[in-house]
Amino acid sequence: MELEKTSEKNPHLIQILRKGLPDKLSSNMEIEIRFGTLMDKATQKRLSIKMLHPCIMERSDTLWFEASVTENDFTQMKKYFSTMFKDSEEKLIIDTLLKGIRRSEVREINGESVRVDPVIIKKKKLFFLDIFCPFSKYDMRISVCEEIVQKDTFGMQQVQGNIREKKRTTYTHPLFVVDVTEVNSGKESADIKYFTPSYEIEIEANNKTYEKDVFINIVNNSIDAIRQALKHR
Repeated sequence: MELEKTSEKNPHLIQILRKGLPDKLSSNMEIEIRFGTLMDKATQKRLSIKMLHPCIMERSDTLWFEASVTENDFTQMKKYFSTMFKDSEEKLIIDTLLKGIRRSEVREINGESVRVDPVIIKKKKLFFLDIFCPFSKYDMRISVCEEIVQKDTFGMQQVQGNIREKKRTTYTHPLFVVDVTEVNSGKESADIKYFTPSYEIEIEANNKTYEKDVFINIVNNSIDAIRQALKHR
């Protein structure tokens, strides 16, 4: 499936996205699709409403977005994307979460150790849209953020606390990338490390080639792509 191909499905969704998404992206802006589940705080389970088509949910204090998939589905989606794209790259990234920022360091590329200067990343959320997909196992969140990347001024000896070890495979297309990431999150002290695994799937537009209507096609086609990826086990 070509995610960028023109799609006329879900015209109601297309109309809302055309109104809500930015016409252009600046060099420090990013727009991405994250896959996960819209959770109902009252039931602590996925949102359950009778709908015949995907719909955008208004922001509500009764819902939250769980931006992860199961391990089995992660494996299946990774296999699916590997058949769709010729170009891919694997990275081991260590992120240290600080107040309002994160320190990010690439340790390996395609299994080889590398020396890459760590950076400090500050991300500001501009807005997001949640899409409930009733006939898919997963829902979607579209996020638009401003990201500022600077040289690391802290140094590793001054950084301790919450860490995220990310094993990421990136599939590259001229218009977007697909990031398939196994994340081990936890706390690090002098004596022990505690890790909890999670699995994340994201599609991020190339802000140099971004076109709103093309990105809307990617959103629309991604709904079917996820269903197709999980159909055959």
